[in-house]
Amino acid sequence: MLGTRRMVQMAALAFAFVAIPAQAVGPEGAIPASGVIEFDILRNGSPFGAERIDFRRDGDRLIVDIKIDMEYRLLIPLFRYSHRSREVWKDGRLIQIDTTTDDDGEKFFVTGRATPRGFAVKSTSGEFTMPADVVPGSYWNEDMLSGRAILNTQAGKLVDSQVRKLPPEPVVARGQQVTGRVYDVTGDFNLRLWYGDRGDWVKLRFTTRGSEIEYVLRP
Repeated sequence: MLGTRRMVQMAALAFAFVAIPAQAVGPEGAIPASGVIEFDILRNGSPFGAERIDFRRDGDRLIVDIKIDMEYRLLIPLFRYSHRSREVWKDGRLIQIDTTTDDDGEKFFVTGRATPRGFAVKSTSGEFTMPADVVPGSYWNEDMLSGRAILNTQAGKLVDSQVRKLPPEPVVARGQQVTGRVYDVTGDFNLRLWYGDRGDWVKLRFTTRGSEIEYVLRP
């Protein structure tokens, strides 16, 4: 399978990061004017899948719907992956999350709710009470790099990793060159993330088993 399952895990799983000095601006700055973020997912430069994130308001709540689909095929499909997630935010905090994942036939789910005792999670991995200010590892929100606890949105648990902030560098986002804030994530997984000056997610890249996986932001 040329490491396809490993590729998907690196692209879709979340991390509990070691605190670093970050310029996180919270979820509001990460939302584009269009209310939509769309990525093409490439494997060694060839199409491998897509991710779409939709943002909408419901009174004082922010609703974030995430859809990820990947497929690897040689004439016929050899691997399929799908992930669906809905996040509900209020006053800059996650108050609800529901996700389902089909990892080539292996099913996962996560359900989380804010409670007076913390953020209560039920998932394929078990039941947990997480810190009240937990953030989902869905990448669109740069605030996930600020040292807060991170919820793995596929497995429904916390995983420790380390983050190192790199010097800013030019990156193409929606057909325009911007100065991106760059982060390296190392540990169980190794990847690089780019964010624009408003905290908007513009790129992701990692290499596994000789294959380069890249998220390319659509115009």
